[in-house]
This record gives sequence, C-alpha cells and structure tokens, in this order.
Amino acid sequence: MSVCVNVIMSSLVASLAAAGPLPAVERQKNWQAVHSPNFTVRGDASAADLRLVASRLEQFRDVFSTLFPRAIQAASHATTVVVFRSPRAFEPFKPRYQGKAAFVAGYFIGGEAVDYIAMDNSADEAFRIIYHEYVHAIVNAIISSPPAWFNEGLAEYYKTMEITGNGSGASVGRLENDHVLRLRSEWLPLASVLAVDHNSPLYNERDKASVFYAESWALVHYLLLGDNGTHAKQFAEFSSLLTNGIPPEAASQKALGLTIPQLEKKLRGYLASDRFPFAMVKFSSRIASLALPAAPMADAEAHATLGELLLRLQRPDEARVQLDAALALDSGCGPAHESMGRLLAGARQFDRARDHLAAAVAGPGATWLTYYTYGRTLLEARSGTAGDDEIARAFARAVEMKPDFADGYAELAWVRSQSPGGLDDALRAARKATELEPGKDEHAMLLAHVLANRQDFAASRAIADRLSRKSTDAHVQQSARDLLAQIDRIEHPAEGLTRAAADSDGGSSTTAGAKAPPSPGFIPAFREIRTGELRKAGKLTRIDCPRSGLTFTIATKDGALVFGAARFEDVEFITYREDLAGQVQCGLRTPPDVVLVTYQPAASAGTLAGQVVAVEFPTAGYVDKP
Repeated sequence: MSVCVNVIMSSLVASLAAAGPLPAVERQKNWQAVHSPNFTVRGDASAADLRLVASRLEQFRDVFSTLFPRAIQAASHATTVVVFRSPRAFEPFKPRYQGKAAFVAGYFIGGEAVDYIAMDNSADEAFRIIYHEYVHAIVNAIISSPPAWFNEGLAEYYKTMEITGNGSGASVGRLENDHVLRLRSEWLPLASVLAVDHNSPLYNERDKASVFYAESWALVHYLLLGDNGTHAKQFAEFSSLLTNGIPPEAASQKALGLTIPQLEKKLRGYLASDRFPFAMVKFSSRIASLALPAAPMADAEAHATLGELLLRLQRPDEARVQLDAALALDSGCGPAHESMGRLLAGARQFDRARDHLAAAVAGPGATWLTYYTYGRTLLEARSGTAGDDEIARAFARAVEMKPDFADGYAELAWVRSQSPGGLDDALRAARKATELEPGKDEHAMLLAHVLANRQDFAASRAIADRLSRKSTDAHVQQSARDLLAQIDRIEHPAEGLTRAAADSDGGSSTTAGAKAPPSPGFIPAFREIRTGELRKAGKLTRIDCPRSGLTFTIATKDGALVFGAARFEDVEFITYREDLAGQVQCGLRTPPDVVLVTYQPAASAGTLAGQVVAVEFPTAGYVDKP
C-alpha cells in the first residue's frame, strides 16, 4: 500500500519554496481507504459507504466472470475509486465541458497502469455509469477492436445489475424501458448497426447514437436471453467472427444459423412482445469471504489522490495545487512525489521529475506503480544520466511486484529490445504482455517489432499485416504499415537505402546493389543543404525507437547531440558505402558509424538539437572539413 511518511528532503523542499506562493486549497480531512482484491476505494465518505462501493464492484466482476471468465483474468489493471460524500465535494473534480463541470454522477478514466473511477456517493445512478464504463475496460483488454455494437450493447446490458434481497447473488439484463420505447418508434436497419465503428456518425451524433445504443442493447439482450436462451452459447462466436472481419451476413449464418434479415425480424418481434426475461447469478464463494476493513488516510495522501485525479483529467495546474498541498503537509509523501514526477515529466522538466520520483522510490511505501512511473520518466528523459540497465531494472521491479501488469512487461520488452543482447528477454516480456492483454493492439505491435529485430520476419509480418487491416487505432495501423515496409526493404535490399555510385559519365545516385562500388578516389557529392537546414558530422551511436517518434544520438567533436524524427520514412538515408545496404534498425550502433546529419534546428533550447532530415554514410576514411 502506498503511504506517506515524514522524511525531510531539503532539496525538494527548497524547490517547492522557490515556486512561490500557492492558491489556497481546502484542507482534505477524515479520508479513509478500503482495499479489496481488485479495487482501492478511498474518499471522504463513511467507512460503511466505502465498503459498499468496494463490495459492489467486486460483485460486478464476479457476475461478469460467469459469462466472460477469460476477460476478467485479462483485466489486469489496478483500479482506484475515489468516492465523494456529496455533490458539493464532487463538483470541483468532475470533467469539464466548455468550461463547466459536466452533469455526471460518476466517470471512468482508463489509464496506462491504473484505471480511475470517481463518483458521487449520494447519486443513485452512479453505479450504473460505473458498471457501463468498467465493462468497456474489461472488453478492450481481451478483444482487439471489438465491434461497437457488442461493446456498447454489453455495457448497457450489464449496467442494470441489481443485488438480490439476501445479498447472495444478483440479477442482470433488467428491462431498459427507455430503450424499448425508443425502438418501438425509431429503428435502424440491423445491417447498419452491425457495421458501425467508432468513426461512424451513427456512433458519434447524439440523436443517432441514442438509437444505436438502444438497438445494441436490444441485440445483446435478445442473443443472451431471447427465445429461452437459444443463442446464448452462440453469442461469443458471432461477435468473434465479426471482430475477425467476417461480413455480418456470413457471421450470422455461421454462428446463429440466421440471415441478417431473419435475425432482424426475430429481434423486432422480441421487442414487440411484453416478455423480457433477466438472468439470476449466484455469487462465488470468494464474495462471501471478502473482508473489507477501512483504514484512515493521512491528509497529505488525500491531497495526493486528488492531485492524481486532476492530472488524469488533464488539468495540471489544479493538480499542482493539490500536490503542493500534500508535500507542504508531508515532504516525504510518496504518492505526491510520484504524481508530481509525472506532472513535471509531462512538462519536459525531467531533472526535477526524476528528483521527485527518486524520492518516491526510496520511500518505504514504494509500489509497483512507483517503479513503473520512475522507469517511464527515465525513458522519456534519456538525458544520458540513466542507462538502459537502470531503466530496465525499474520496469523489472514493477512486474516483480505485480506479475500480472501487462504495461510493465511491454515497457521492459521495449527497453531490452534496444540492445542485441537483450532480444531474448525482450521477446519473453513482449509475449507476456500480449498474453495478459491480448486485446491491446499496442502490445501486439511491440511484439511484431521485437520479432523483426530478431529477424523472425514471417512471424512479425503476420502480426503487422493483421494490425494494418483490423486495428481501430490509427497510430497502430500506421506503425504496422511502416513495419511491413521496413521488412520489405530488408528482404529486398534493392528497395532499401540509396547509395551514390559513380557511373562512367561521372556518377549518379542509384539503389543499393544496382551499381558497382565507387572507386577509392571517389569523392561523393553529398546531399544539398536546403533553406532552414544545418549539417553536423559525427558518429551515430544509437537510434532509439519509443512508441512515438525516434531519436538519433550523434557523438560530435562538441559532445553528444540528440536529434528527433517522427518515423523512419521521414528521414532520407543515403549511403556511399558498399558494405551498408538494407534497413537501418533501432538500437546501439556497434561500432558507431561516421555520418553526416542534416537537420532543422530546434526553435528553442531543449533535449533535442533538431529534427533529422537526412543521414548520410560517407565512404571509409572520410574526414569532415573544419
């Protein structure tokens, strides 16, 4: 458990004092926390109310697992629930729309390592909202690019969960009157509903979306409960076929034995009837044995919790006020240092961020999340003060403390993949990440990159090809297409790097392998420097390929410089060496290559010296002119 301890750290206290006076913030008192197997529930509500929230959410997981046990196992993210005692207490921490607090009783924020739920304990509808959003978190962890109707319909179906009078089980699939009444007066062709994706107007326009949500709920309700449960066992197969790109008509006939018009007729008949069954589910024995004691929270940790919540709402200035208040109360508050480190890293203040995170890691309350955050910040900084081994140790410690933490394995895989000697470790970690969260396309994309680095191009291509066609994440799709292009260039070198070679008429630029190598006396005509560009000579020591963008580290006579690029395709690679053709890859360059880097200088001082335009590899023995 992450706790605050009273450890004085003079350098950090001084940095806080230097920031100047802070706005007044209401002191958070009388907070408590309840820890269940899958949730950390904290807030200023009563202990009984916090226990009720934790119990309800554990019960919901239990009910959902009866139909989707594998999905529950894959939902490895920790979840923190912040419970506010009243609408007034909740108001400052609601999402904002056009500058005003949204009219919500609760909300869900998916996170890289921890999901956050915030709710008004006094609002009756809060649980229905949280149930709906939590279903999305579970589904997205297990299914890559789930059909929109399936994701929304299932969430609407399960949000109706009600505990039985004796508390031994729950009902799900209760009638949604608003949906039924709407569908009796409005209707979308079922084929259109099945074809909706997240970019469709039917999904995004408010008036059409309400019909889409209603019809999605109705289809899920019918397939699970209609016709005496005839189609319940076929439900998963139907959605799986659609997820894998099988056309709706073929999927329906294969899984349900019905054409789409036949399925639509049955669905409309179901809605026209007055019989809407619901399911009763008995809780497992683990629910009966739950012990949920409440423990008081330090005031500083309460402020740290609110700071983290605001940070996730992308309101860093307000988050800073809460985190500063936490550290003013307790300069050794680990959670506050952890969140402050992330805040400062987001502002590119890496040195200060690292100080805060080092304080959090050094404290007795350091958790797997603390180590993960520390590793991420070191990775983003890449200032030369932290090597890959230190970063890898942070991620390794995170997954050691939390073995089901998929994102931790993914980051460990990426770091280890940057060195040729770490590819075996990288492959194991990447496979573990995809095993834990098979529905997360980013993990699959990482595995494809690791396989490519190990020269297993067939396996890498199979994954990248699937993602390039089926992922709903535009960034993943583009990364997959880029990787396929890179593999093509490796397997077909003549389509890869260009090389300048002299022909009998005085020389021209040709593809690698297309011409004889230049003679020993050949002086290459380097790429022309254009307006706004500069050139620097040095040795290319490494290329880092984080999940967004690239960095090139060049050792020059003036010291190491780091240049950036969005992707390999944005950089013009030109080689004048016979021994260098094919694909430039991520990782260390052993030995370093002599290069000329053409770049657009950075507008202001920072980590990057500029953006790479071209990298040229001169012939052996090239010496840069002063």
